Order: sequence, then C-alpha cells, then structure tokens
Amino acid sequence: MSLTSFLEKKGVEYAPFDPQRFQNFYNNHAILRQNSPKIVQIVGTNGKGSTGRFLAWILKNAGFKVGHFTSPHILSFTERFWFDGGDADEGELEEAFCELIDEFGESLEPLSYFEILTLLSLFFFKDRAEILILEAGVGGEYDSTTVFAKELLLIAAIGLDHQEMLGNTIEKITQTKLKASNCKTIVGRQLNIEVYESIKKWFFDKDIEFLDDILTKSDRVAISEYSKKNFTASYLEENLALAYVGARYLGVDAPQLKTVNTIRGRFERVASNIIIDVGHNELAAKRLTNELGGKKVTLIFNCYADKDPYATLSALKDSVDSVEIIAVPSDRIIKKEKLIKILDKIGFSYRDFDETDDDKEYLVFGSFSVVSEFLRRRRV
Repeated sequence: MSLTSFLEKKGVEYAPFDPQRFQNFYNNHAILRQNSPKIVQIVGTNGKGSTGRFLAWILKNAGFKVGHFTSPHILSFTERFWFDGGDADEGELEEAFCELIDEFGESLEPLSYFEILTLLSLFFFKDRAEILILEAGVGGEYDSTTVFAKELLLIAAIGLDHQEMLGNTIEKITQTKLKASNCKTIVGRQLNIEVYESIKKWFFDKDIEFLDDILTKSDRVAISEYSKKNFTASYLEENLALAYVGARYLGVDAPQLKTVNTIRGRFERVASNIIIDVGHNELAAKRLTNELGGKKVTLIFNCYADKDPYATLSALKDSVDSVEIIAVPSDRIIKKEKLIKILDKIGFSYRDFDETDDDKEYLVFGSFSVVSEFLRRRRV
C-alpha cells in the first residue's frame, strides 16, 4: 500500500485520541531509540511552524544538516518534511514509508495520521539530518513528538485551543504543554501573563529560561532589523527571536540571519489585495488585528466545529467590514447555520464566498483547510 492511500484511511490528524498509544508503541520498539538525529521539540498554541522554520534556516546557515517536521500542511503532505532548504520529494517519503512497513508491519494500523507521520519523519531524516526539529501537534504531554529524547524544548506562544483535549483554562493548557519538558527549555514571549505565572508555579524545578532574560541588546537590534526588512508581520519577530536563542544553545555562537525565511501561510500576501493566514484561534486573531493596524478587510472565513468561532471572530470585529463564508469539504467544519448564528450575534454582515474582487482587501483566515481550499480554487 502506498503512503498516500494509507494516510487516506486514517481520517483526521489525531483520531481516535489516545494519550498513551504512541508512548506504548515507542516503549515496545527499541529501534526508535537508536541512531536518531539530535531532536529539538517545539510546542505552543501559535508560532510553532515559523519558529521551527527559522531555527532550521539558522542551523543550515551554520553548516548543519537539518530536518524540520511541521503540521498541518496546506496543499501537500510533503510540506511537512523540510530538508536542506526545501520540501521533501514524495518518492523519497514513499521509500521511508516502505521501511516503516517492513519494520513495524500491522502494528502501524492503530496509530493516528499524525502519529504515522511522526514515525515517518524519524525514518526519513535519520540518515539525512544531524538535527531534527519536531513540531508538536496537540499539547505536549501526550503528543507523539514528546516521547523522543531531545536536546532542547522551545515553547512558543500559549493560548486557548484544543480545550477538549488539553483543558479549558490557560493554566491547564500551560501545564500539559510544559509537561513535555525533560531537557533544557526556553519559553518564548507570551501575551497572557497567566502563562508566566503558571510556569513559575508548576515548573520552578525544571531547567527553564525565558527568552527575554536571554536576549542581549545587540541580539534584539539584529533580530528587529532583519524582521522589519524581510517580514510582513511583526509577530514573526518574536518567533525569530526564539529560534535565534535556540540556535545559540545548540552551539551556533553567532547565528546568521541571511536567507532566513518563514513558512507558508503566515500573514502571507498572495496578491496585492489578499493576505492568507493559517491561524485558527483567538490568540491568532488578536495578533492579526494588530498587524492590520486599523485597516478594514473582507474576511474569507470558516472553521472547525471544535474551535471557538465566537471568540475568534469577536477578536477581529474592529478589523472586518464583512465576512464571506467559504465552503470547505471536511466533516470537521462547523455547520453553516451555527456559524451564521454566531455572525448575527456579533453583528457581521455576511454572504457566501464566490470569487475575489480586485477593489477589496481580503484576509483569508480560520484554519489550514480554509487557506488550502482558497488556494486550491485560485489554482483551478
């Protein structure tokens, strides 16, 4: 069976959710503890993808062979596997999948989509990369990327998301993310003071440092100047700073910021009047409001049923003229009538999305699947 057909059988990323399944799989297969690259894990609610990609580029600039496993993808699952400046070749991923089948056989069947790809990243990168950056999927404590021994843990911005798995308060979510910490841990900038308080309360005995205690004045100047010159979103500066200090901990004394690029879909302008962003929660919406700086846009939107569209859309209220609902072919998408009730409650005008108008400014936002569907239609 091909990798593509095997993944199609799996359904959504984490279903069925079982916090012990991958840990048990790891414990039962000693080969997973042999000959792997040095591992860096990144957890958080927002900013994991761009932080990981920044770190990958900085390490590449320093001469390391680096792999970056990220999720979800926008158009092709090959986007999840970055090596030496580009996405993986599908044929090479198929070869690594054949190794998985040969090694584990039917024991792969119970694993989720994301868990299979976590394993695939280990097999794909084991003979290629010196350092492998693993982006957590959900949380930290129960994530499949957490089971591996690692050199470094980076904590990106934490907010409310995946409450059905992680807990319904910032404190509970912070706890489950920080329980991934069994190595040197660096905490990036947080918008919510409760995150700092939770870390100091529950993890005072861990080897944890905070980004702003590490950065020097010259670091800040270099990072700020590079960000202003190369990125459209100011929030990417925070993620670059976290990657910068991570690289220094890994042995790069003077991190080079040349050709350091972000990952697709992060406040990315795909046309003169269209910005796409794969954010999908209230924290991301607040950051986008800040980036828009008072500008009003037409929001092309949809979201998953397990998210909190009321909080997310409310955070965007001052930046949105109207909403256009884009239909997304997924069983996970919220029922249209429920979304309309929320839009009515907030006071947004809305209609179904058909096509863009050159005279309007657009923000495409709500989930990876929303951005994917929008880009797919533009390619047709």
